[in-house]
Amino acid sequence: MSANDYPSRILNAGSSTTSNSYGGSDWSNITDALWRYMRRDFSDFDVELDRIYPRTSSDMIRRTVPWLYRLCRELATFYVRPPARVFIDPATGEQLPPEVLRRIDSIYRGAGVNSAMRTAHEHLIGMGNAVMMVVPVVTDTMRGVRILQPPPHYQAFTLSNVLSHDERDATEWWVRVPIKKHTALEGAGVNWATAYMTKDQAYWVDGPSSVEDSGFFFEDKSNPIGRVPVVVLRNSEPGMGEGVFGPAPEDLLHASRSVCFGYTDVGHVARFQGFGQAVVRGVSENMAADIQVGPEQIIGLPDNEADFSFATPKPDLQGLQNTLDSYMRAIIAGNGMNPDTMLKSSGITALSKIVERADREVERRRQVEAFKRAEQGIYNLIRSWINALNGAEVMPAARIEIEFREPYLPADPLHDAQATKMLIDMGLTSAIDEVAKRHGLTHAEARTRVLRYQEEDQELGGANRLNGAQIVAALEIADRVATGSLTVDGGVAVMVESLGVSEEAARSALSGAQPSAQTEVTLGLVADDA
Repeated sequence: MSANDYPSRILNAGSSTTSNSYGGSDWSNITDALWRYMRRDFSDFDVELDRIYPRTSSDMIRRTVPWLYRLCRELATFYVRPPARVFIDPATGEQLPPEVLRRIDSIYRGAGVNSAMRTAHEHLIGMGNAVMMVVPVVTDTMRGVRILQPPPHYQAFTLSNVLSHDERDATEWWVRVPIKKHTALEGAGVNWATAYMTKDQAYWVDGPSSVEDSGFFFEDKSNPIGRVPVVVLRNSEPGMGEGVFGPAPEDLLHASRSVCFGYTDVGHVARFQGFGQAVVRGVSENMAADIQVGPEQIIGLPDNEADFSFATPKPDLQGLQNTLDSYMRAIIAGNGMNPDTMLKSSGITALSKIVERADREVERRRQVEAFKRAEQGIYNLIRSWINALNGAEVMPAARIEIEFREPYLPADPLHDAQATKMLIDMGLTSAIDEVAKRHGLTHAEARTRVLRYQEEDQELGGANRLNGAQIVAALEIADRVATGSLTVDGGVAVMVESLGVSEEAARSALSGAQPSAQTEVTLGLVADDA
């Protein structure tokens, strides 16, 4: 077989694309509709309702359901609690110095990195793609960065290699962003413009004449960091030649529309068919119009041929509701969650709630690596901008190690504390790791906090303080010393060995537990009789 003898099914005489993939005919429209639904904007539903019911849609009461909004918040939980980031010097493998970490923390807080990452996670769930764009902010008082999050369908790009899926290979990037919000006197609305970025330039290419062909980052149109400053996340890998964006999740759009249509239809049917319609036969139209219906009215018909009754449609509302519920359960399960736990949680104990969350936990874990990559990309872009703006290496090169904190699950405080202590005693965790997990701190920050806790505890006499169980045991030892069944020295030895208190503390606790003279006589008499 020669090189030209290939199957006809792979012949490619022109260009092709899938409608819901980037560049396809429907990709932008699907993404735009999802963008609106996840922000509780139901304008797409209004358009579809007018299309399906062109005559009666205006009379229908909308029963919209923020299903996609809820889905995004159920799954986008990586940044509900601040994650613990560790910044490692790639040359030494050690953590960056404390003063550098404090500087990075200040920059991250100013740029709102955690908030931006949380929003990006919601975009990823709702639209299948998310973009974070790091741009400079230069004022008279500061030189910093801002993280923009334009929706994917507001952007376009060109890559240096058509087979690449990496935004770092972008040679051109277009983005639509707002440039002015009108005041109340000017009328509602926002002016938009399109910015164009390359590896060394950034300027406006479309918009009001006041900005067109002027610089996007700086007046000289420069881009000093040498790359397009974007980080992209996606739920599905793009196909060959589809660039950096994955396909639009069309099933989420169908689900959002269907749920709203389903509840609107059920309500509409119940409203117009759930009542009795008066029907009269055998009388003139004028006589029928004069008939009054009500509990205090008597209806008299002129002859036996006339008839008056109520027609009740009896729509199968339960059947409609069951069909809708079945569909909702299917789409929830299709997105990696247990329908029972999303629609209504029945968990009572902390363990049952953990079990309920196991399904969605598997789905979220699939995105961990994507966000680790995004964290590194965001740091690199922020570092490039900060160093370029200050003309010095304010932020050094670093490798980011991140641990995402799980959302807090309600638990019984006593059992939670006992379980934590058992894990520490078994060597499966440490007090430092637990403090880092609870408060979203780095290991170094948690260590500093634990040492401070220990120092303050020592100052308050923590070394001699006993817990509830130890106090009960100490009282039993004191009682035995008081009854003479145990000597003071023996009691001290038991307390030191079993309770871990100092000998001084033990003797102080037993100082008032000496056996009385009467106790000694009684014990002696018993011994003599024996």
